[in-house]
Amino acid sequence: MGETSTNFQNWWNRMEAKYGWKSAENGFWEIDFQTGTIYLVSNV
Repeated sequence: MGETSTNFQNWWNRMEAKYGWKSAENGFWEIDFQTGTIYLVSNV
């Protein structure tokens, strides 16, 4: 489980770097698997 979590976080980090995604304090990324849309959820 720990290795899977690490690999998952590494994937997000690579995609953030590749696509220049921005981040937000206390924000997190989600995927809508119906549409394939990736978006940032921010608790502002």
